[in-house]
Amino acid sequence: NLNNSSFVDFDLPEPLCLAAYYLMKVWPDKKTILYGEDTYSPKLHERYDLIFMPSYEICKVGQNSIDLFINKNSLGEMTKETATNYIHYITKSTKYFFHMNHEIKPNIYDKDEVGLLGYEYPVPNEKFKLLFRYPDIGRWVYKGEFDESLDIFLYLYERKN
Repeated sequence: NLNNSSFVDFDLPEPLCLAAYYLMKVWPDKKTILYGEDTYSPKLHERYDLIFMPSYEICKVGQNSIDLFINKNSLGEMTKETATNYIHYITKSTKYFFHMNHEIKPNIYDKDEVGLLGYEYPVPNEKFKLLFRYPDIGRWVYKGEFDESLDIFLYLYERKN
C-alpha cells in the first residue's frame, strides 16, 4: 500500500507465476506487467505497481534503481557462480539489501561444488555497510525451542554515501 512504489519480482517461472497470480488477485487495481508484455527496464518501475520478470532479466536492472532488494532463502540454494552473479546486480541496483539465507550448512552440488553461506556473499565492503546480522528467531518460535543448529540468518546492508 505504498504510494509511488513498485514491486519487482525476479524469480524462476513457477514461483513467479504463483506470485503474479496471488498478488494480482489481492490487488486487482494495481497496474501489473508480466514477462513478455514489454521489454524490462527500470523505466517500468515508474509505470507499473507490480512487475514480474524471470530471474535472468535481473541483468537489466539499473544502477541505483531499487530502494530495497529482498532475497529470502534463494541465494543459499544457488551455486557460488550464480549467487555471485545475482549479488553483483543486486549491489549495483539497490540502496538497501536484506537477505535471509544459510549461515552454517552450505548446499553441496554436483562435483562437490559448495554453495555460499550468508557471510561469504561478495557484498562490497567499500560500497555497503552491514546494519545487522542475526539468527532467524522465527524458526525457533516455530519449532518451540531454542536450536543452535538452525542456520538461517538475516542480514541488512545499506549503501554507503
